[in-house]
Amino acid sequence: MSVASVATRIGVSSAPTWDETALAGSDVTVLIGGETGSGKGVYARRLHAVSRRSRKPFVVADCSSLTASLFESQLFGHTKGAFTGASAERSGLVRAAEGGTLFLDEVGELAAEQQAMLLTLLEDRTVMPVGSERRHAVDVRFIAATHRDLPAMVEAGTFREDLYYRLAVVELDVPALRDRKKDLPELIEALIVKKAELLGLPARNPSAELMEAFMRYDWPGNIRELGNCIERTLVLSRGPELELSALPPRVLAGLAATQSAPRPSRLTLGRIADEVENACGNKSEAARRLGVSRRHLYRLLENATP
Repeated sequence: MSVASVATRIGVSSAPTWDETALAGSDVTVLIGGETGSGKGVYARRLHAVSRRSRKPFVVADCSSLTASLFESQLFGHTKGAFTGASAERSGLVRAAEGGTLFLDEVGELAAEQQAMLLTLLEDRTVMPVGSERRHAVDVRFIAATHRDLPAMVEAGTFREDLYYRLAVVELDVPALRDRKKDLPELIEALIVKKAELLGLPARNPSAELMEAFMRYDWPGNIRELGNCIERTLVLSRGPELELSALPPRVLAGLAATQSAPRPSRLTLGRIADEVENACGNKSEAARRLGVSRRHLYRLLENATP
């Protein structure tokens, strides 16, 4: 099995509910929400792969690492001599994605000035390189992702409401791994193949006790944490199977704690309301305290018993 097919399996097996055909035939802007490490980037690549732009570039702009001083030149490009150190012309990430998809990862990390620049790009579909007086039209599809609660940030005044609506034309929510345990066996199988190929090691099956531990653990780091654990067990396991003892000490400690902890009480509407109030209305924070995803919290608010 190739790494590409593994990535596709990971994206498909645990994909949120969305009409792939409709999104494939459209250039609609998509906002993907979900906890850190839950696989938002996988879904963004999947959306690009099934779109009419699949043969064109998929360019990632990590908004959490685009510094305020260089944001404009990194995204929009610059002319030669535009500033100290600009020894050559650069086209920027937006124009590098021409004809394809620009993935704005962790868009919730942008400062107010950067948000204004991004809004102009989304509205005009043009860029003006630093040092230039001419705008360039761009043909790019935009997909954004964030682990933050953007509606709560809009209410708090830290994220522009007009930018939020520009980004969230279609909004998808990637559930946390703890909320999709049924996907774990297929994810584990796919990740073992992927990690073994990357490490140059033979793929091995997990032992029964390791598989039971995988199913019981809550995976606060989501797919990223699961992948790291599988990588570690591939390297440190000495027997014919992947061994429980090869898991990181923190994971073993977490498993021991859940084994001895009392079973959590049923989430009632009263308890959920209390947590939302304690979190000052921030549903993402309330969901974290309750140990559920934001989407699952909304379902609980609809279905919980008083």
